[in-house]
Amino acid sequence: MKKLLITITVCITSITITRCLVINDIYNYLLIYISIILIVKTIIACCLTLKKKKTSNKNTDINNNSKNSIKQNNFYIDKPIIKKNETLKNYNFEGKVNFRLLTNNEYVFFYQLKRITDKYKLLIFPKIRMADIFRTNNTKEFNKIAARHIDFTICDKYGTPMIFIELDDSTHNKYQNRIRDMKKNTIFEKMNIQLNRIKLNEINKGLYDIEQQILNYNYKIAK
Repeated sequence: MKKLLITITVCITSITITRCLVINDIYNYLLIYISIILIVKTIIACCLTLKKKKTSNKNTDINNNSKNSIKQNNFYIDKPIIKKNETLKNYNFEGKVNFRLLTNNEYVFFYQLKRITDKYKLLIFPKIRMADIFRTNNTKEFNKIAARHIDFTICDKYGTPMIFIELDDSTHNKYQNRIRDMKKNTIFEKMNIQLNRIKLNEINKGLYDIEQQILNYNYKIAK
């Protein structure tokens, strides 16, 4: 289209210039000047368009390359094809599977709590991370505790959190753990959510309070 426009402009201008040279007049020289300006402008416009198109194609190629390749030393190399269920042969890891995911105290409490949740057809999720419960834009501060978990989270049948429980054994008396507990307490308080802390010597009372909270929760839903 651009080439056709240039051709037409050049032809018209050539005819005009030829006519003007035959008929010697000041107005004809003015027409020659205007015609030359039109040719120059058309050629410049076409050059800019071609340059822009080349740049656009180059950027497209780079974007396509970046999706399917990795940039190293200003060159793109093809990404390795990763097959399903493939493992890393040189990945350095040595370890063992934990025999139990809960401590003895947590294990005993879990089954005591389960008697209550089964009665109301609720679910228990042990050791849910703080990052799975809360979202925030203040990641710098929250990341310090995001990987810490809540011992037990009671949810309804759809997985919606209802009640949060921390079983405070002797390890919570350590200084670092007390600092973490204070941070957890602060977050729950700011979110206006109750965090139930149950001590080992007050488990029966704690279970009674939990059941009351379940009943109150169900009563609010019923209303």
